[in-house]
Amino acid sequence: VYPGKFKTWKYPLDVIAEASNICNLQCTMCFHTDDALPIHKTTKVGFMEMDTFKKIVDECAKLRIPSLKLNWRGEPMLNHHFTKMVQYAKSRGILEVTSLTNGTLMDEQVCEEMVKAKLDQIVLSIDGFTKETYEKIRKGADYNVVIRNLKHLIAIRGKKKKPFIRLQYTESDINR
Repeated sequence: VYPGKFKTWKYPLDVIAEASNICNLQCTMCFHTDDALPIHKTTKVGFMEMDTFKKIVDECAKLRIPSLKLNWRGEPMLNHHFTKMVQYAKSRGILEVTSLTNGTLMDEQVCEEMVKAKLDQIVLSIDGFTKETYEKIRKGADYNVVIRNLKHLIAIRGKKKKPFIRLQYTESDINR
């Protein structure tokens, strides 16, 4: 109804709460690889504290904001509170909790915790479909580890529908 009438809701439908703005990779297409960018001089790097996250989630819950994303510029699983963040957001009634990851840290334990915490969607950045191409783009990652981690998640999730798993691919001259 709202889009058809060009009306907006008084609050956003989606909030991004960046669990970490640090990354463990140096991907060819990412701003993290260019130290000359102004963002590297002006942005404090680190991890969101759980107390700060709870304040954000509590406000989102109060305003009935339906969707929360736990990443923007960094690898969210570097934050050791990642799965606790998912669990807290779901416990406060956030309908859709999602995250994007490079998949390198998504070991069997993390996969079990994500499923238990009821993460709704996980997006994995897979920018090459061969080990050689993938590792040229995703510098610092091991293709075999990421594929193994993805298989762990699929096996642990089993017949459950969540988390919904989506693969993301950034086209480049290397992988075209």
